[in-house]
Amino acid sequence: MAKLPYSFDAEEFARDALDADPQKAWTKLKTVQEFLQDGEPVPPELARWLGEAITHAATLASEDANAAASDFTKRLGLTVGRGNESSQDKRWLIYGELMDRLCAETFVAAATAETREQMAKDGHRPVSDTQLTKWRDKYRAVKSAKTR
Repeated sequence: MAKLPYSFDAEEFARDALDADPQKAWTKLKTVQEFLQDGEPVPPELARWLGEAITHAATLASEDANAAASDFTKRLGLTVGRGNESSQDKRWLIYGELMDRLCAETFVAAATAETREQMAKDGHRPVSDTQLTKWRDKYRAVKSAKTR
């Protein structure tokens, strides 16, 4: 079962996922650095952004330090993944939700086509039908866990 923060906001999470601009990520890091240098508390949204990247990457560090470093920069938005599942850690929520809304089991082909169109508009490379179905299923599992 997926663990979600108490105040989990799927729309905010989706907006953050679309924000994969390295320049914005560097601006955020520079802002964090300025607060730390001045001995001031880091604003909560920046602390959460940095803290989540550290937390997720740290789980990989004991197994593979290079993979952890790569995951860390991807989660910060400094680098873009090559298309495997770990590099698309937030897209499952955006496009899984879209697939969930669009598709009853009998309309998967139409939902897949519309989701691919939206991905292209958002500037993402297309993924396989299987990957879209996995994202939809993952989204549904998280959604049902949240409503329990």
